[in-house]
Amino acid sequence: MARRRKDRKGVELTVNFFVIVALSVVILVFGLKLLYDVLGRAYVQIENLGNCDSKQIDILLADSRVAVCPQKATIGRGASGRMWLGILNTDDNTAFKVELEAGSGVDSAGGRIDGVAFVFNYVSSYTIGRNKDQKVAVVVSVPKEIPRGTYPVSVFVCSGSSTPGSCKNMAPAERYAPVQKFYVAVP
Repeated sequence: MARRRKDRKGVELTVNFFVIVALSVVILVFGLKLLYDVLGRAYVQIENLGNCDSKQIDILLADSRVAVCPQKATIGRGASGRMWLGILNTDDNTAFKVELEAGSGVDSAGGRIDGVAFVFNYVSSYTIGRNKDQKVAVVVSVPKEIPRGTYPVSVFVCSGSSTPGSCKNMAPAERYAPVQKFYVAVP
């Protein structure tokens, strides 16, 4: 009889072990699935727009000191997309400043849309050596409540270590390059 109790305890321990292992595997699988979904969603929402890469920016910089790629991008409401800006330093100044400003949009009927508030994530100050270039990633986030339409975004670049105030408030002749534009279409 003592031997039977000992066998039962052994069986109970074995069953408990397998139950704990099975629960651990289930929790691990759900945790990995959750992590995959979160990372996958972030990857999909911030995607590289167009066929822009380092080579494409280099090609565009052969003709200009500042280049934007792509010129037009479609970004859905509540989503984000990555645009690229290239700056080629042909001056002695090595300090550069970048500013972005969204303009009034146009809806499908041709009506004007004012009060646009995109969210831009980018580094605004750079040090670029003479005859060197800098590729800048600009993440454009479109709020969910924004009306459908096409919106221009102006890119201002100024140079010089003593650049006072805002690039967009400078006279065009004082800026490093003419204002560049790209367009965000919100379907």
